Amino acid sequence: MYEKELVSWFPTARIVEEELPQSSWLSLVLEDGRCLQVPKEELTARELFLFELLTGKTKQTSSNPWFLYLNQGGKLPQPLGALQAIYIHIPGSSDTEAIKTLLEMMGDLLTNQVTVFQQSKWDYVFVLDQTFRVDVEEIVQSVLPALEYDLGLKLAVFIGQIWPQQIVQEWPQIFQAEVNLFTDWKHSVHQSTFLRFSQVFILGTGQGSRGRQYLKSVLRGLLLSQDQLEETILALWSEAAVVTKAAQRLYVHRNTLQYRLEKWQDLTGLQLKELTDLTMCYQVLMEQ
Repeated sequence: MYEKELVSWFPTARIVEEELPQSSWLSLVLEDGRCLQVPKEELTARELFLFELLTGKTKQTSSNPWFLYLNQGGKLPQPLGALQAIYIHIPGSSDTEAIKTLLEMMGDLLTNQVTVFQQSKWDYVFVLDQTFRVDVEEIVQSVLPALEYDLGLKLAVFIGQIWPQQIVQEWPQIFQAEVNLFTDWKHSVHQSTFLRFSQVFILGTGQGSRGRQYLKSVLRGLLLSQDQLEETILALWSEAAVVTKAAQRLYVHRNTLQYRLEKWQDLTGLQLKELTDLTMCYQVLMEQ
């Protein structure tokens, strides 16, 4: 009943499992530990004042420049050729020493780390410089079971997409959309402990996942900006990702098609010969 009353009072509010630091929303922690979030623009001055009294705070206090940039916008802390974020969810752990050790070990493994910050109570984010590609997915996946066992932590790791510098103006919005995508997955699936962007994107199909529509529009723009990539994806999809058959369908040499695939991988990290990445790109093109 309490939850229904809150939603009736604030129709545009949302109730989430944990607080997500977003400058345009105010948050109130409920008795069961969940969080009521209300958009500031929907509140009257009186309601805003009362909310501030109840919460005791109105904004995040982190001084990490990347936290501030990605959550609130503003000036880019430093130029990067390409940006990637790794999201680590550590539910229910109060072992601060184990978490500190985890972050230090991850930092040593991720040689292209720019910074790490705490995004919310149970979530941490590593910001990576992918100007020169580092296969962090393989690195993290190979050590994750040992880290969990040695430190006694239960982790969920989401490997975000690589976003090139040509859409740098979109990075804060992309970050928020990825945070929402991962949060929606945590609330609805709760199974895998290691997730790639394309997996979470595909799993969000038809679920009204927050952020997915925006990410789809950004990916679609990148796809269509690449010469002949759309027809390449459609041919690969028709031929089950078999490059030789797709090249025959397109009436091009296999090496020509391979060049297109490598060019797209260099830009985004997506491998169209891998069925999960291909499926996501095909969805991006075909969904209206």
